[in-house]
Amino acid sequence: MKQYEGSHFLFKYESQDSEFAQSVINTAETMYDRVSRDFDIEPDTQLFTLIICPDTESFIIDAEKNESYQSWMVGNANYEKRKLCVLSPSASDRSIDEMLAVVRHEVVHIVFGKVSDKSPDDISPLISEGGAIYLAEQVYPNLLDKSTRPDALKLSDEDYFYENEGYNYSGVYMGYLIRKYGKEVYKKVYSESEPLEKYIYNGFENDAIDSFVMK
Repeated sequence: MKQYEGSHFLFKYESQDSEFAQSVINTAETMYDRVSRDFDIEPDTQLFTLIICPDTESFIIDAEKNESYQSWMVGNANYEKRKLCVLSPSASDRSIDEMLAVVRHEVVHIVFGKVSDKSPDDISPLISEGGAIYLAEQVYPNLLDKSTRPDALKLSDEDYFYENEGYNYSGVYMGYLIRKYGKEVYKKVYSESEPLEKYIYNGFENDAIDSFVMK
């Protein structure tokens, strides 16, 4: 594998992914700096390893997803093990732009690893995934529907999250939270120093959807 050492990441990739790797390097480093600065989170001094996996098999191994892997998984971040893995676009049905959004998404998880003692897997998916989706610009406003939208707080339940388009709607709800109440509030909710319920009101979900659809 080839290697490149950046300011925050040690990048590892196969030669056939060299061109994609250049975009990943720029995207990951820029995203780490931006999120750390915008949310006033002190950057880590140790490098994280970011691996571009050339195929699904290596992704499962590097991301340690032997038992929990599902075919839609193309990125993974583990703050405790200081490692990110993304699948090469050549091995997935995602475009290069979509995979760069995945890189941004996983970097958000890494930056917020300093905000909570818990791993993203142990934090409400509404909060952890919602913030990452919003900040990585992975919200799809054209897929939002107020008549079928899920309740925000129910998205903290993992089963409900996956059964009700949790990724897109959590991005909308946490994006609205950040826009309306500010970044510091999101940090407090993420770290559980304040309850999310404090900021959810009757009509919150519809207002959140309107803020994305009617921009």
